[in-house]
Amino acid sequence: MKHTSSKKEKGTINSTHDSVKNHLQFNKKDSIFKRNLLSLIDNLQSQITKNQIYLTDNTQLREHDQYLRKLKHIKLVATADPRFPYKVIQSIIDDLYRKSPVKPKQITIVIPIDQLINIENFNPSVYGI
Repeated sequence: MKHTSSKKEKGTINSTHDSVKNHLQFNKKDSIFKRNLLSLIDNLQSQITKNQIYLTDNTQLREHDQYLRKLKHIKLVATADPRFPYKVIQSIIDDLYRKSPVKPKQITIVIPIDQLINIENFNPSVYGI
């Protein structure tokens, strides 16, 4: 019988050395990209702030304030973890499997809609059956 091996991604039971290595390389490149992006945003914010003292028109002042707010928002998006809710759920499920003497066969996840809107209060309920 011919045995074929399939590559598994990080986090699965049979993660291969190559898939973990590739994942770590991606994280390193992602970290460098974020650092460069944040540095560029800081430089832009600094230049806009320096030039703001030369503005006399209220419209130009409002426009510069708007640019600073947009850069602040871009900085927030760049530093935020887009997988945060899923990581929390995965962590709870992992704890459930680890602590339960009888391994659950079905998992129920309850997420109130207000927690998805206001992510700071994100606390899903996870039940195993």
